[in-house]
Amino acid sequence: MQAITIKYAGPTNTKDSRMVASAQAGRKSFSYDHALNIEENAIKAAKLYAESKGWKGQMAIGQDAKGDWQAVFIKEWTSFEVLWLSENNFTKGLDEHSESPYTDHNKARNILSGIKIMT
Repeated sequence: MQAITIKYAGPTNTKDSRMVASAQAGRKSFSYDHALNIEENAIKAAKLYAESKGWKGQMAIGQDAKGDWQAVFIKEWTSFEVLWLSENNFTKGLDEHSESPYTDHNKARNILSGIKIMT
């Protein structure tokens, strides 16, 4: 699976407004649904593009500084990966006097274990 970039393309003499989704796997255009807002059209285009490629999974989408939309697939973390992150990444570079909850492995583990992927 790859990140998907979605751009709005306005109408031309020969085409109606559309959303253009692209990734390393290629590019595809989707009709702009005027009953939806721009964000809803971007979400719809990302889902349709992913379906056309046979990609499945939960996605997150956001707008970048240029006004384009970026959709990425969200990884579901296993408890082993959450534990590894809490013990290896969140505590690196922090000293024992830091007030960050990540300096304590148990606090980090508790915080991370409460993170859920939204459906």
